[in-house]
Amino acid sequence: MFDQEEDFNGIPDEDRIWAAAAYAFSPIAPLLIMLLDDQKDIPFVKAHLMQALTIGILYVFITLITLGCGAILWLGLLYSAFKAYQGETFQIPFIYEFIEKQGWLE
Repeated sequence: MFDQEEDFNGIPDEDRIWAAAAYAFSPIAPLLIMLLDDQKDIPFVKAHLMQALTIGILYVFITLITLGCGAILWLGLLYSAFKAYQGETFQIPFIYEFIEKQGWLE
């Protein structure tokens, strides 16, 4: 069906995997991926890294405040990981605008 060179939306497999991992294992994975020089400068990966890191920190904060009830938000992170693996670039409301204003996408 697909050979290994085939990709979704013109995004290489490796980039999609890094972006998906950033959401699935947020907030730890985005921090570790940012240490990899060859990955942090790819626009597709960088946009997902910044969103995953920001939403992951909020997720941890909300989970601690609600004594674990916020853990249901993890399903949203898994959905974001799925969309990133499909090669989609999407904007999480409020989060994307925040990281854009901070200049983290440059």
